[in-house]
Amino acid sequence: MSFALGKVSRRGKSVMRDSTRASHSRAVERVIEAFQQKLEEPLDLQIMARIAFASPFHFNRMFRRVAGIPPSQFLYALRLQTAAHLLVTTDRSVLDICYEVGYNSLGTFTRRFSALMGLSPTRLRAMARMLGPDELFQELERSQQLARLNHEDEGAELRGMVYAPEDFDGIVLIGLFPEAIPQGRPVAGTLAIPGQPYVMRGVPEGSYYLFAAGMPVASDPLACFANQRLPRGGGQKMQIRDGAAGGIADIELHEPAVTDPPILVTLPLLLREYLSRENGE
Repeated sequence: MSFALGKVSRRGKSVMRDSTRASHSRAVERVIEAFQQKLEEPLDLQIMARIAFASPFHFNRMFRRVAGIPPSQFLYALRLQTAAHLLVTTDRSVLDICYEVGYNSLGTFTRRFSALMGLSPTRLRAMARMLGPDELFQELERSQQLARLNHEDEGAELRGMVYAPEDFDGIVLIGLFPEAIPQGRPVAGTLAIPGQPYVMRGVPEGSYYLFAAGMPVASDPLACFANQRLPRGGGQKMQIRDGAAGGIADIELHEPAVTDPPILVTLPLLLREYLSRENGE
């Protein structure tokens, strides 16, 4: 006689069944889809939980388990990611975009956007319009050359491999972030070529999360500003102690999923900063 029980860990605790994990993922996806449809509306935990058909306490835990961050943090990140996309792909005013993504104050929106994206909404729009296909592709080619160099920097080292789908042609930006969401400037970062080892030097001690995003050479350059369309990977926690890195540093890029935390980083800006630093400009 056999019993359809979940797997049991070494500590004797039942491991979540695949069916339960899939059910939780679908519930979280329903809530995120509601976020996307109603960005301008306030959605508190009670409303989110009803959409997921769960109690607020259970839903909050479920969302964190699936997406890696609290639902409220995911919502405001999604609002800013959507704002960045609208700034780059439309001519709508910053004020209109501010209201559409759920902010009632232009000042609050601008401060939050600038703090996490690294530049103001108007500056992001101007940068996207100035950076043409030829210039971006030239920078990507330069970055691929720099990614092959082995620079000697002080501090802890993080080494790993980056894997990407066979049809991916581009450069991968890798960063360590203090929270379980790629937002703001990373505490340390590097460039990588898929299928080759990467090394990140000068990493300060602490606990971080490792994230990566791929910038395809052959894609629409504006896609590099609209981060929701880019392949990404990582999310694992890394510990840097006594000059050594603990954790799994290998990264496999995948197409963005609904439950992936939004990337609140202006990747072309980071790429330019990296190239300028490595060239001593």
